[in-house]
Amino acid sequence: TENQKYYTACTKAIDFMLLPVAEGGTSEYSPDGLVLKEYPDKAPVLNGWIFSAFGLFDAWKLTGKLEYSEAWKQTSDGIKNSLCKFDAGHWSYYDMGGKLTSPFYHSLHIELLKALNHLLPDSEYERYIDKWITEKNSWIWNKVAFVRKAMQKITEKQTQEWVMVS
Repeated sequence: TENQKYYTACTKAIDFMLLPVAEGGTSEYSPDGLVLKEYPDKAPVLNGWIFSAFGLFDAWKLTGKLEYSEAWKQTSDGIKNSLCKFDAGHWSYYDMGGKLTSPFYHSLHIELLKALNHLLPDSEYERYIDKWITEKNSWIWNKVAFVRKAMQKITEKQTQEWVMVS
């Protein structure tokens, strides 16, 4: 729109996002890369991280800021280096806390990795795209994921009820 107020809002949002959690922001900086957290007080969520990375990419392209370009590279590396932590062996985890995804989020993870791979092609993205598509299309892995997800939900519900009673 070329309206300065939107540009200002964009840079303020990205600058806030890039602040470390300890300073009130939503980022964690580690040797593996930059983690963009959907929930600052919880384990990193894969879809939230990738959506945030896309916002960072857009801000970099809009502003041309070198710091955004560097952060984009760091977070892309972080996602790539952390994909193994989102792999349940037969399905994807929703977060690094070990919550298994629903079929919807498993499919979303695949599509987000495809988009990320389009922007920054890498064999590691392709490896997990192919792996998770194969698992998504497997009758047995779908059933295993369904049972594990159901057990996870039952356990979470029982834990919540126990906490409420306590």
